[in-house]
Amino acid sequence: MFRQDFLFRPTKQPRNPVTLQPFNLSTPSTPFNPFNLQTFFYLARMESRFNILCVDDEEDNLLVFRSYFRKHFHVFTAQSGEEALELLKKQPIDLVVSDQRMPRMTGVELFESIREQYPEVIRIILTGYSDLQAVIDAINKGKVYHYAAKPWHPEELKIILDNSLE
Repeated sequence: MFRQDFLFRPTKQPRNPVTLQPFNLSTPSTPFNPFNLQTFFYLARMESRFNILCVDDEEDNLLVFRSYFRKHFHVFTAQSGEEALELLKKQPIDLVVSDQRMPRMTGVELFESIREQYPEVIRIILTGYSDLQAVIDAINKGKVYHYAAKPWHPEELKIILDNSLE
């Protein structure tokens, strides 16, 4: 015998309905405790992350860089050397990763400016071209920490970034 009434059973009401009370920080039963260990370690981890600026004229490259490294660092992006210099005035940056070939200002020229104004900032240059003179200029004029080739692999670049920030 086929029963159809099981399809239309009424939903059960909870035995003890929860009553909502206004949120009050002065009550001792507050669900958020800023002094618990989980909150402490989360805030400590957020504060200890380094600020990294990625400079590239191609927005897709910036999006890929941000998506890979936002879990490990505070990632800032700029599409030109001028925009990067403006950001450096407003935000403390620990490391700059820049493409070599960009319109108006190359990566080497950007690093020369950064070296003069912010000598403590670590500089890494990326390029997809095997331009030997650009590499020499980057090392001699921009005082780069590392030269990396495009396309970069996230795991390898993460190791370079970690080593440079030690």
